[in-house]
Amino acid sequence: MQPQEHQQTAPVWHPDALLRRKDILEGTRHHPPLLRVGNTKFHSLVNEGRLPRPIHIGKAAFWRAGDLIEAIRKLTEAGQ
Repeated sequence: MQPQEHQQTAPVWHPDALLRRKDILEGTRHHPPLLRVGNTKFHSLVNEGRLPRPIHIGKAAFWRAGDLIEAIRKLTEAGQ
C-alpha cells in the first residue's frame, strides 16, 4: 500500500475582499500571490485595462479580489 500524498490547497479569497498591491503580487501568510509579475508589469496591465482599476480609500489603493480573479482568468484564457 502506498502512502497518499497530502495535497495542500491555498485558501480562496472572498470575492469582496479588498487587496493591496503587495497582497496581489507577494501574497500573504495564508495566501499565495495572485499574479507573479513585477510592479511595472502590474501597473501597465491596469493602465491597459486588462486588470481593474483600484478603489481608493483615502490615499490607499485596493483591488476587489473577485474582479482581479476574473480578470486574471480572462488573461490566462487569452494566453497572455
